[in-house]
Amino acid sequence: MEPNEHTFPKKATTYVAFSQDGNELLVNLGSEQVYLFDINNARRPVLVESFIIQHNHGYREGETKHTPKNGTTASCSSGSNGTIEPQQQLPKKVLRIKEMANNHVNNGEYSSAVELYNSAIALCPNSAILYSNRAAALMRRCWAGDTYAAIKDCYKAIKLDSGHVKSHFRLAKGLMDIKRAREAHECLLYFKDKFPKHAESHAVFLLQKDINVALETMETQPDEVDEDGQSGSALERQSRSTALDYSCRFLGHCNTTTDIKEANFLGPDANFVAAGSDDGSLFIWCRKSGNIIRCLRGDESIVNCVQLHPTMFLLATSGIEAVVRLWSPRPEDGQCEARAVAEPGAAAAANQQRMRSDPFEAMLLNISFAGGGD
Repeated sequence: MEPNEHTFPKKATTYVAFSQDGNELLVNLGSEQVYLFDINNARRPVLVESFIIQHNHGYREGETKHTPKNGTTASCSSGSNGTIEPQQQLPKKVLRIKEMANNHVNNGEYSSAVELYNSAIALCPNSAILYSNRAAALMRRCWAGDTYAAIKDCYKAIKLDSGHVKSHFRLAKGLMDIKRAREAHECLLYFKDKFPKHAESHAVFLLQKDINVALETMETQPDEVDEDGQSGSALERQSRSTALDYSCRFLGHCNTTTDIKEANFLGPDANFVAAGSDDGSLFIWCRKSGNIIRCLRGDESIVNCVQLHPTMFLLATSGIEAVVRLWSPRPEDGQCEARAVAEPGAAAAANQQRMRSDPFEAMLLNISFAGGGD
């Protein structure tokens, strides 16, 4: 949970499911999103990568300057993005998607932009500019966990193109947005040393000012957290220190009301993910892109249980109603599914509002949405 989010209700995992090969774990987190963990290849969450620390505190203190393993250098080309090496040209289809996403960002339609960037990245997963642009859209959309996801995107972009100026700046900005001033200071220090032509920009000046104020506040005002910004018992801090980061997340559903809210893999190759929601919907995501591909009205109130048949493509859902609904593929005869939600994006945005509300407000939202349809 990001520091600027509400602290109620408490986070709790409502359901976990292993992939068929046992290598991945799907976790439905209460008051949050659905997360996918790669059990064998997961790594610890890192807010400041080692190459930044080595750059700031290595040769600056008299050590010989070495080129980090990821290829980062202290030079900067005169290109518009400051890229050191020319990046691959995007395929025409991906370029069109990127341009559409950029237009959505310019119009303030950040969710639509994120969805399009997701699709573009699924088609072209080695493009730094796509990750960097998605990071910018995520930071502006500001749904639960978006800023941390943007930080991950910035690091991915930097790994693909170590000289991408905007990615480095957005990294520092994202860290400051989640109130990690020390980490933001390290990244901005690295940015200014690596890209001196951009170090005096107004945006950098404003960010440095915010960081300085936050650092001074941390020094003068005692707080109740430890030096890593973590509160809680020693056991909890120990558990956090060994925690592993997620590989993918799926957004749109709401999981605040009931103690059991299932999420499961779908398809023979687990290419899809499904979960119930407090708004009575069944959400289905494309695993590769993370986009919602289907949203169905599964219950008049809440969908709790989502189970796939072991041998047939048959899905069972249940919730508050005294019925179990079965779902299976229909013929492509052009007929519309009566229970399909017409605007999944609007439903996802409403669910984000639910999860940021207090429990009483969420209950009123559920009542209003349940009784608002004709």
